Amino acid sequence: MMSSYKKYLSFWVKNRTRHLIELLWTLPLSIIARIIPKGKIEIYGSMNGFKICDNSKFLFYRSKSLKSFFITKNKDICSNKNRIIYAYSIKGIYLQLFARKIFWTHGLNDFVAPLVIGSYIVGLQHGLPGKKTIQKTRAKLYYKVKNFFLPFMNNDYCHEVWSPEKFYDPYIEEVFYPLKVHIKRKQLPRIEYAPRLPIQRKILYAPSHRTFRKITDVLDRNKVFTESFIKELAEKNIQLVVRPHPLDYDKLSQLKINRKCDVDYSNDIHDTISSYSIVISDFSGLLIDCWELGIESYCLCDDLENIFKRGIIYEWYFNKLQTKRIYKMSDALSYKAFDENTN
Repeated sequence: MMSSYKKYLSFWVKNRTRHLIELLWTLPLSIIARIIPKGKIEIYGSMNGFKICDNSKFLFYRSKSLKSFFITKNKDICSNKNRIIYAYSIKGIYLQLFARKIFWTHGLNDFVAPLVIGSYIVGLQHGLPGKKTIQKTRAKLYYKVKNFFLPFMNNDYCHEVWSPEKFYDPYIEEVFYPLKVHIKRKQLPRIEYAPRLPIQRKILYAPSHRTFRKITDVLDRNKVFTESFIKELAEKNIQLVVRPHPLDYDKLSQLKINRKCDVDYSNDIHDTISSYSIVISDFSGLLIDCWELGIESYCLCDDLENIFKRGIIYEWYFNKLQTKRIYKMSDALSYKAFDENTN
């Protein structure tokens, strides 16, 4: 297994040579994939094939069908017994070619994309639309032609998307434009099926990854680990847990922040998110999930205005974050849930 998600992405997603080699043998199969009859197979994928997590995971584990499978590009987590199949195995290629329906979380790269374009594709997305996707700079005709002839080269390609409220629909339409998708009124699985756990005396801090800024600077500027704050946590018997973005794992491990707090490196934060009294993040879509789940949450983001000016988040999200904003970690300690009855 790749030692980190960053190295994994460099091999499976950003390596253009590997993509070209893969395209040469999968392109003929992609033509076949469009015309061959499909069975009753349903397949799921997430995080570019790196691990089992997010919306696809929760939906897959709800399925009782023996014809449902999780596809991965990570050999170390494969298990025929649990129907977790390596994407490039004979069985994996067969399942992707003959799947009736597929569910992606991070995009078609969750699978061997050319093999699945003949299936009905459900884009579960990596959260509800608070963040914007990469701006499409070419003409509408270009994307229409591309989606018709080479849909597997559009990572967002799908036929159906889920949304719990009509409010999100125009933003979803913008995300997928000019592709027309059917919006199904349904809650995302990671929200619908996330375990409801007893609330504990814990604060979760989950900073986003920024390509233009180091995580060390984010921690320093937001004064996450001030001595006074750490001391106050100890006095009030409150546990601080930091959940870094997978792309920041390596850097945070070097900082040895586990001396000041616990670090969550688990596969999926949604397995435990309901156990936190408070969740603090910046512009992460995790805050939208907290609002949907009814979890007390705050925005700690010293560069929020810059994030908005860069076009990274929608105006509605920026405005909502402003109403949930705090300017130092200790502000969260006034939250009334920290009383004698909280475990």
